[in-house]
Amino acid sequence: MVSSMVVVVESCRHMVVEETCSLPLVMGSSMEVVVGNCRHMVVEVICTQPLEMVSSMVVVVEKCRHMVVVETCSRPLVMESSMVVVMENCRHLVEEECCILFSELVNMKGVVASYT
Repeated sequence: MVSSMVVVVESCRHMVVEETCSLPLVMGSSMEVVVGNCRHMVVEVICTQPLEMVSSMVVVVEKCRHMVVVETCSRPLVMESSMVVVMENCRHLVEEECCILFSELVNMKGVVASYT
């Protein structure tokens, strides 16, 4: 039995897997193509927000917003023949994501109904 004064907690999980970008860099003099690998790992983000029950028959909406700004990585790439250091610029843009989760509806009798 769940009372009507329970604070419902919802967890919002976000997983961004590892991404690898390979950019070819061409040297005009030696005609060699250098490939730079840039690895980015974003770990799992878990946001947990308490959802208050305004009344016993109200469904509360949880909004969880995550913003990842533009990320630029520069890696030096060394050419053995001409001894030139080439800088690789790799830009990653992850736009704002918004997830909306519905909380559990708790009625007067204590029956919990989940809406997703």
